[in-house]
Amino acid sequence: LDVAGGSGVYSIIFCRQFPQLQSVVFDLPPILERTRKIIEREGLTDRVQVRDGNYFQDDFGSGLDAILLSNMLQTEGRQTCQMVLKKAFAALNPGGQILVHGIMPNADRTGPVQQTIFSVFMMLVFPEGEAYPGEEIIDWLHATGFVEGKKHPLPPPAFSSLVVARKPG
Repeated sequence: LDVAGGSGVYSIIFCRQFPQLQSVVFDLPPILERTRKIIEREGLTDRVQVRDGNYFQDDFGSGLDAILLSNMLQTEGRQTCQMVLKKAFAALNPGGQILVHGIMPNADRTGPVQQTIFSVFMMLVFPEGEAYPGEEIIDWLHATGFVEGKKHPLPPPAFSSLVVARKPG
């Protein structure tokens, strides 16, 4: 499940890379109108589905092996982030993984420069937004019940990171 997956670009790329993969893009109905067209244009309607939903109100379903939260936690406050992680935990199968992608400054929020500037930008644009350090996200994941949380900085030119954790079982 790609929560707030927008255009579906990650689902499309992952399904192209892994032929056995099926994905669902979860987002607001007006956004998914365009997403459906992109998926159709890319010839992946048999493997990439869409599901109308609002992560503030709707659950994520159940029986999932993986959930991707890409560039969405940084637009929300801590309380909403933790609520989203709880919904993800509930939707995953035992052993399922959560992948949190985003721009993450270091633990004391003083660098690296690009990540710190981006965090200030999130604070200015979104009422409760902030680029959270990977360590803080891992703490939330562990408090939710996930295990083996680990941050993986992505190679240049990207200045984002991926936090991965697993639901026990």
